[in-house]
Amino acid sequence: MALKIKVHSESEIEANVFKELNPILKRFGFRITHGHLIPLKEGRSFIPDWCIFTKNNSFYAIIEVSQLPYESSFFKRKIESLFAITKSTEARYLILTNGKRYELHDVTKNLNDYQTFSSTTELVQELTKSLQDKENSLSLELYKILMGLINHSKEKNIKELGKDIQRDCFDFKEGIYFFKPHIEELIVKKLLLNFSHVPQKVCRYTTLNTLFNMIDSGKLRMFGVAGMNDTTEVNYVEQCIYNDKDILPSESINQYFITSCCNAKYEDDLTFFRLYGDDAKGVCLVFSIEEKNNFNIHEVVYKNKKDSIFEFLSTFVAECEKKVRSFKFGDLHKWAHFIKSEEYSDEEEIRLVYKSSEQESGWVLAQPFNILNPYMDLNFDDIPLKLEKIILGPKCPDSKINRFQIDYLLEKKGFNKNGKIDVEESKITSYR
Repeated sequence: MALKIKVHSESEIEANVFKELNPILKRFGFRITHGHLIPLKEGRSFIPDWCIFTKNNSFYAIIEVSQLPYESSFFKRKIESLFAITKSTEARYLILTNGKRYELHDVTKNLNDYQTFSSTTELVQELTKSLQDKENSLSLELYKILMGLINHSKEKNIKELGKDIQRDCFDFKEGIYFFKPHIEELIVKKLLLNFSHVPQKVCRYTTLNTLFNMIDSGKLRMFGVAGMNDTTEVNYVEQCIYNDKDILPSESINQYFITSCCNAKYEDDLTFFRLYGDDAKGVCLVFSIEEKNNFNIHEVVYKNKKDSIFEFLSTFVAECEKKVRSFKFGDLHKWAHFIKSEEYSDEEEIRLVYKSSEQESGWVLAQPFNILNPYMDLNFDDIPLKLEKIILGPKCPDSKINRFQIDYLLEKKGFNKNGKIDVEESKITSYR
């Protein structure tokens, strides 16, 4: 049974209270609703006149409208009852009003310890101030958790991180805490992506058919993250940090496109030809690197799931969940694609990652795992890879005539306008 008695005159005041409060609450990021049912004991329930929710959908205050004299004994008993009901919920405040003045009762304090406002703006400002005080308190708790883990760590780079972490290092959105972007970037660069110098040149091993399509179209095809040969890498970092084997990828994976390369020191390398060059029937492409917007090119960092850095970050996230509330890395998708399992460290991969703000060029069923995957076809003038040399694999069919034809097609398609691209046969003679 819902306990709610309405009289016409009070309904009019309720409407006026809503009309007065709603625009101000909206301006401060709050939301006011009607008909929110609060369950009580013995199967009963209570429906306040209005309820206030924060922009993160947290139940924050109950508003009760009444024309009864504030000094009457009946009204005082009603206040006691409303105060107890509010205290039993997740709400912080009980607001009593006759449409002209507002009593703000903080249920974390005593019943008679309240503030009175005649201005709706001042009332809402106080609600905002109290909410901010609460968030500051939680942020401080998060900071203490983080610094406690840093101070107890035996890792030198984690300890050094403590010098650069300030107390005001968290953001709060939709009920979840995040590091501020510059703090997350600092943590990622110092603990995870400790990149060494990227070489000025890289190689990419591929099939003869892919080379032909590339020259014929004048475009480099980059594939989405989901269709990589190592299917575990899509969520590898998320699984390590959030300790969740079944975590689903976010929609952002379809905004990131990858081309895998290797260091130019592996130019014309038999092992790479066998693994990635169609069993040496394909080609090795040699590129120089130029800077371009929306592209990142770095060597991949290889880490074990039990790496001390992952354990540090995973422990921090778990402690936040247990003691405060949910915590997430806000820009995880921007950097996680440069981290793989140490099982693949022999690849020494250098990865070109492109974030697209445009619609993908198309979709394919990526092999060998039959995963639906988007791709982007990008003009060579728009990418940071400048083709300088093509090496035909030691088992490339009719290599002499194909070398001539590739050279001719490059000229015909305008690839040599910024300098001639060398086309060579592999110097490997032991694998035919």
